[in-house]
Amino acid sequence: MKIDQKEIKAIILDMDGTIIDSTDVWQKVDDAFFAYYNKPVPETYANDIAHLGLNEAAIYTKEKYQIDASIEQILKQWNDMAYDYYANKIELKNNVIEFLEKAKKENLKIALATASPKHLYEP
Repeated sequence: MKIDQKEIKAIILDMDGTIIDSTDVWQKVDDAFFAYYNKPVPETYANDIAHLGLNEAAIYTKEKYQIDASIEQILKQWNDMAYDYYANKIELKNNVIEFLEKAKKENLKIALATASPKHLYEP
């Protein structure tokens, strides 16, 4: 396969937002999580936790919004919700199958990159 007259032998594709339409998964998790506790999602919540790791975000969420669950329970809820989206609800982006079939016909080596944890990308 050639792009701009250069021979391409391999491609690296990002999973989230490129191969699968998963860009809003964590917003959906936030929506479902806060709804479970009968609370609205705070307007600045995504920005407030963006710099935190998952564990720190759970601690922040529990303390700031008086969530009646342990940190472990919060993490499990988030992971279970995210897993459900990845395993059952997220769809491929448009034309992915056709693109991958063309890449295969061209004998391109294909790698998939993601920052998502294994339990989310495997399904």
